[in-house]
Amino acid sequence: MTFLGVKPFESEHSSPQYHCYLSESDNIAANAHVESFRTVWTRNDDDENVDPPAPFWIDAYIIPSDELVSVTVNAGDTGVSIGMKSTTSQNVADFRWLKDNARNYAISGQDTWVISGQVEVDDAGVYECHIQGYRSDAKQGLKLLIVRACPANRWGPDACDGYVTTVITEAFVMRTVENAFVLLGSKEQIVKKVTIFSMICCWETCGPNRFGETCDKECSTTGIECDRYLFCLAHPYGCSCNTGFKACDSGTYGASCLQTCHCQSGQCDRYTGVCTGSPPGCSSGWTGLIAKFMVHDLVCEGFNLSIVLDVCTTDYYGSTCTDKCHCMGNVACDKITGECPNQHCAPGYEVHMGEQNCAECLGPRFGESCADDCHCSESNCNKVTGSCSGGCNPEWVELFSPNLCQTGIIDAAYTRKNPGVTVPVTCTAANGPSPSDINQLEFVLSRHHENLDDNGISTGEITGDATTTTAAFMVDNVTDGQTLYCQLRKDGKNYAVYNITIDVFDLPVLQTAPEADSITDSTVTISWSAWDEENEDGDPPVIGYTPYYKLASGLTWSIQASSAPIKTLNFTFTALT
Repeated sequence: MTFLGVKPFESEHSSPQYHCYLSESDNIAANAHVESFRTVWTRNDDDENVDPPAPFWIDAYIIPSDELVSVTVNAGDTGVSIGMKSTTSQNVADFRWLKDNARNYAISGQDTWVISGQVEVDDAGVYECHIQGYRSDAKQGLKLLIVRACPANRWGPDACDGYVTTVITEAFVMRTVENAFVLLGSKEQIVKKVTIFSMICCWETCGPNRFGETCDKECSTTGIECDRYLFCLAHPYGCSCNTGFKACDSGTYGASCLQTCHCQSGQCDRYTGVCTGSPPGCSSGWTGLIAKFMVHDLVCEGFNLSIVLDVCTTDYYGSTCTDKCHCMGNVACDKITGECPNQHCAPGYEVHMGEQNCAECLGPRFGESCADDCHCSESNCNKVTGSCSGGCNPEWVELFSPNLCQTGIIDAAYTRKNPGVTVPVTCTAANGPSPSDINQLEFVLSRHHENLDDNGISTGEITGDATTTTAAFMVDNVTDGQTLYCQLRKDGKNYAVYNITIDVFDLPVLQTAPEADSITDSTVTISWSAWDEENEDGDPPVIGYTPYYKLASGLTWSIQASSAPIKTLNFTFTALT
């Protein structure tokens, strides 16, 4: 089988070929050399999720400087590099690099490929370093870089918003519903069920020439130890030496010597981590046979022995360090109770009534102190961002991912006028987390709920600040009870609508006709009683009166220019001829 089959390339000798790395799943003790190493990435129902080991670095000219063929990093990690070293005292100036079979001679003559800035998913792949002119000998150094799509300590298919405990060492692994990833050279006992995952406690080492979930597999039928063999699990674990089969520096142990002893002597068993040498016992602050158990913090539930648990990291608490604190700024919480300092919670969390720990916002609420409203039509929103996954309420725009339903119309107002008078209307929108979002939209007022009908509507000043934007309009020919629609539009389409119903004044009407107090050849003086709000029709307030007159020979009512409106309860018409 092929570990990596890649597209054709032109070798340094200009002969087109395919570059493949052979894996043999049946003959694990074979010594025939094909390329720089062999490993197995396949699995079946009988292999207990651990791929058979394979020999490596048989006679390569160049090998990874840490002698590991894979490394797993997280998206966003910094300071990541791939180092190589010569096994034949070859001059580094002759080193040539490729990634996924694509040449990058810009870094030739170096023993390290440095990934600048933060690691991205596209940086994942096979990194190769060979000696100039000798690539066809198939003795180059190879390193598989595995990049988890989520940042460190995070997981989740959508927004990496799940948390992964960082206390997992070679004694604890996470088991998914379908796949078990059990660290090499250990037996298991289930410790505690947690959401989605089960914690697996691997506390009995297999010893020489054994591997697998239950230590029932052998590296060799001849009893040779698992030296020079790679063990590979599904991504993102990658490959490592088996526990104890690398010349660990003093104070380290385990698979590829990645675990640290905490012994007074500074020495421990390379397989198990059990303290050896003199003086015996653990360093100050540590206890247990393998000295990875902080005295004041942890207990492995259900086992009366020393389990290899690290001390809880900053944002976790509890007996197994699997309970999340959710404190503002990821500051440390009380390691026993989980209470955050001053009960100050991270966005999306609050302390509910009668509780002491930060818990997720209830109902359609999100943000810091759960102070903001969700605007989702079919589902609750993301408790941190407020973004909806099932559509927005009509007033909110479903455009600007990941902040869906966070830009929308929040208010509309008008000044009540008399019938036939132009009515001023204002529409106000929430800008959303990104102020640039609202600038991509057109703020309009329409007589139709979906289409744009702005007949008799003029747009005035648009004002706003960092959080809101308000647009002013003047509307002619408004009838009592008419509905107008504030809209946010883009490219001719309406994305949000907020309706407002206009109510005009019902003009006050006198129930008693005015009386003529004085009549001459050219003048008439009239008087009337003040309008009574309780007993007469119309809406207050009355700000004045407008007297009308009509000549006996005329058909229309008229007013005198100087007469409207008046504050008194009498008026004299003049120049009547």
